[in-house]
Amino acid sequence: MRRSQKEDRSLDDLAWLGEVRDVHHPINPSQPLIVRSKIVHSGASRFQPTVPHPEQHPYCELGIVLEGKIIQFVGSEKLERLPGSILLMGPGVPHYALHFNYPHRSITVHFLPILLLEMGPRGDGARMLSRFTSSQSINEAVLRLPPAFRKEIIEMFETMAREYDEKQIGSELRLRALLMEILVRILRWEDSDRNSPRSLPDQPNWIQIEKALRFIQENYSEPLYVEQIAKASGLSVNRLQSIFRDTVGMSCVHYLRAYRISQAKALLCVPEMRVTEVALAVGFDTLSHFNTSFRNLIGMSPTEFAQSQRK
Repeated sequence: MRRSQKEDRSLDDLAWLGEVRDVHHPINPSQPLIVRSKIVHSGASRFQPTVPHPEQHPYCELGIVLEGKIIQFVGSEKLERLPGSILLMGPGVPHYALHFNYPHRSITVHFLPILLLEMGPRGDGARMLSRFTSSQSINEAVLRLPPAFRKEIIEMFETMAREYDEKQIGSELRLRALLMEILVRILRWEDSDRNSPRSLPDQPNWIQIEKALRFIQENYSEPLYVEQIAKASGLSVNRLQSIFRDTVGMSCVHYLRAYRISQAKALLCVPEMRVTEVALAVGFDTLSHFNTSFRNLIGMSPTEFAQSQRK
């Protein structure tokens, strides 16, 4: 997605890229994945964009269309997605969708990249993460599974949605297990299917990136600079910036800011927390810097966001 197919398009086709805002779901180290079930029963006669429109976030995304048709936009490309189609996408990729008909039903899983690296930056987790973050066209990011296999995968997505909504004892463990099972099944199918758009990509060296991601996750609430992250990962600043953007899909600075704002959104939902307290808790040294960063990324002030969540 950071490398797209060359196609002739008018400037109007790409104009939406200038409207991209970062979107941050309530993900944190204690809740490294979320499952979003969406049902849209009706809409206007013209194509309607999903909300938000368009979006960009610092997480991996795995989603399936269960009912209805959509036009999926990813970067500068677009593709029609039918029921059963699956989207695999890494962090930092601008995207949105237009509803083609109704009702529309889908399930989307967002998770922290480090969730896969916890299995080891040299192991299967790194190979899975590379499938999300490597450069790919939209035809490689959107999968069309054979009917029998598609049915099995849909059942696992629906089980994930129920587990996430019901939050029973052991739900977190089962959600992780289901995510891994889905990814293993999909990647093995890709590896064995001659008509698959791709097999597992070549693995980058995730050792340093895993160190950088973990350092950010553990220290984002403190004053943090790229030089510190580079030192923790064993790389020079320039090398870290280059590798981080190539593997994760956004710059190290952008990821740190996005991660801080995502944590701030969760804290702003707590009635007892004041905006100043939230700003300091997620690593901003001044309230003005926090307010500016929050508005630039989310499109509203922290106070406005907090009020919208407490209604």
